[in-house]
Amino acid sequence: MKMMPALLALLVASTAHAETMTGQFFICHNVETLNRVSAMVRSGDKAAAALFIKQQIASGECADGPAVGSKVRVQQRRLGRVCIAPFDSVKPCQWTYSNVVE
Repeated sequence: MKMMPALLALLVASTAHAETMTGQFFICHNVETLNRVSAMVRSGDKAAAALFIKQQIASGECADGPAVGSKVRVQQRRLGRVCIAPFDSVKPCQWTYSNVVE
């Protein structure tokens, strides 16, 4: 049975609660990308992390995240990371750091 996008959005919104973006950061399709950035920063190689992020944004793996104050739904949480999507949409979630969502 095929659901209409509006109905699917209503079902998703009714099962999740809205959280708010408190900071702006990039979002990525894969949590492993965030893990790699974190490892680079922890090792002290912030320049390599910045270059890697730029490359991932250029490739489409990552993008600028929602603006501060935006309502998002959290689909998954994993070790300081959250998979978020716009609250009122059926878009698949993308990963960012949990400290920018409240």
